Amino acid sequence: MKAIKRAQSTGEVMKRLGDIEKGRRAFGEKAVRIPEVRWADVGGLANAKEDIMQTIMLPIEKPHLF
Repeated sequence: MKAIKRAQSTGEVMKRLGDIEKGRRAFGEKAVRIPEVRWADVGGLANAKEDIMQTIMLPIEKPHLF
């Protein structure tokens, strides 16, 4: 169940990053390139993957903390 939630969260993160990129372009900032790397491409490092997901998702899920 947790893996399904993460997969949905990853898709949500990518959508939001795309939205941020559109906003940056509106203000004339340079484009941010988002590489096409999937979690399956990153072997092992489960703790590092979890840390990255928490770093990205916490501000999105709980913006009142930031």
